[in-house]
Amino acid sequence: MVSQLANYGIKTVEIEVKLFGGADMFSFNNGNVNKLTVGQQNTQVALNTIQEENLRLLVSDTGGKRGRKIFFYTHTGEVLLKRLQKGDNS
Repeated sequence: MVSQLANYGIKTVEIEVKLFGGADMFSFNNGNVNKLTVGQQNTQVALNTIQEENLRLLVSDTGGKRGRKIFFYTHTGEVLLKRLQKGDNS
């Protein structure tokens, strides 16, 4: 994605990153408390990529047990976040 943006003349220093997600909404016992969950792994990959690409992380809301619903307004860059309750898919 960074290289595609560069093709449009967008410099890395102009990119603002907002990171959301990585919830572990389904509980299971894998028997190893030191092993990262899928949500934690996804978050870590995203954070590593942000660092490797020298991107600026403006805001993040990751982890936990509840899903999120994101409203992203492309014309302003504004993001509204709704944390879902158990069983809530609205």
